[in-house]
Amino acid sequence: MPDDSEHSHEPTVGVATDAAGTVRAFELTEAVPTQRPWSRSEVNRLHGYLRYELVRLLLDTCASRPGDWVTKAEIDQKGKKGPLQLRNELTAFSKLMKKLFDDSRWPIEFAKDESGYRYRMTVRIAEWWCQASAG
Repeated sequence: MPDDSEHSHEPTVGVATDAAGTVRAFELTEAVPTQRPWSRSEVNRLHGYLRYELVRLLLDTCASRPGDWVTKAEIDQKGKKGPLQLRNELTAFSKLMKKLFDDSRWPIEFAKDESGYRYRMTVRIAEWWCQASAG
């Protein structure tokens, strides 16, 4: 679990003044490489709707080791359901993203190399995910 002291007192809402001088509040976001920025409320919403066991295992594992790569093979082994199950759940996960956020991008970065797919989560999103998991 990420160290709560690093970001726990950071604001999640900012304010800005538009060209007309109107002050508006906005939710702060965290950039996810190769994906789109995510906010705490989006992470919470995703957490509440996510029903795919191996995708949850993937996100929980990434959140427990923020910034480190987690391989698909590791999740396949931990999940004990075979390599096709996670692949199928990730396809369904992309559809859930589209349904919830009108965008199929994920709250984790992913990459493929000669050994297969790997995934990682930023420290801030990991903190938000762990907080959502704690209730």
